[in-house]
Amino acid sequence: VLRGHSDWVRALSFAPDGEILASGSDDGSVMLWDTNTWNLLSELNSSDGFILTLAWSNSGQIILTGTSEGKILLWNPKTGSRIATLNGHDDYVRSVVWSPDDRFFVTAGDDNQIHIWETSTKQKVETLTKHTDWVRGLAWSPDGSVLASSDDNGYCYLWDTSTWTVKKTLLEDSYGVGVLEWSPNGEILAMADFGGYLELWNPETGEVSNYLHNHTRSINDIVWSPDGSMIVTGSSDGTIRLWGIP
Repeated sequence: VLRGHSDWVRALSFAPDGEILASGSDDGSVMLWDTNTWNLLSELNSSDGFILTLAWSNSGQIILTGTSEGKILLWNPKTGSRIATLNGHDDYVRSVVWSPDDRFFVTAGDDNQIHIWETSTKQKVETLTKHTDWVRGLAWSPDGSVLASSDDNGYCYLWDTSTWTVKKTLLEDSYGVGVLEWSPNGEILAMADFGGYLELWNPETGEVSNYLHNHTRSINDIVWSPDGSMIVTGSSDGTIRLWGIP
C-alpha cells in the first residue's frame, strides 16, 4: 500500500521503462514512486486544482497532467520542475494523450472541446469542436494516423490526424463512453461505457465485433496485454475482469 496523498487518487501511469509510477490526486500533487522499492522519489505540487488525468510522454521525459481548473501542466520528472502551465479549457480536463512520436499532445474536457498542442512550442495547433457533451476518452492509434475521442452522449469520433477531419463516427447507443483503448496492433478499438459494457470495434468497418458484459456498474479503465491477447477492465462494481481476445 502506497500512502502519501491526502485526498482521492484520480490518475495512475507507469513510466515507459516501468521504473516509476506516477499518481495524481485531488490534493493537487503528482507523486513519483520507485517501482523497485516503492519508495517515494519526489512530489510535484501545484495549486491549480485536482489532478484528474496524467500521461507520460513516450520518451519518458515529460509528465502531462490535466486539472479541475482547466489547466494543463507539463512536468520534468527528473528535476521535479514545472515546464509549462497552459490555460486550455474552461472546465475540468478529463483526458490527455500523446502522439506516438511525442510531437503533439491532446487534451479534452467538460467544455466539450479537444485541443491539439505542439510539444516543441506548447502552442495549440487545432481545436476540435464536434462533441456536444463532456469528452471523457482519448486514444491515439499506434501508427499515429487516427485519434479516437468519446463523450457522455455515447459518440466516438475517429479523426484523421493528417487533416483533423472525422473519418468515422461510432455510436454506443445505450450509455456514454468513458474509456477508449487501441489494441497493440491498432486493429481493434475497445470502448467501455457507464453501463458496464465493453465493446470491441473494427475501426475500418465501423462495426462492433464483440460485446463483453459481466460488470454491473461502469467500467473505469481498460488495459490491453502487450501481445493483444487479453483485456483487463476495472469497474465501479469493485471487480477486475480479464477477457481473452481470440
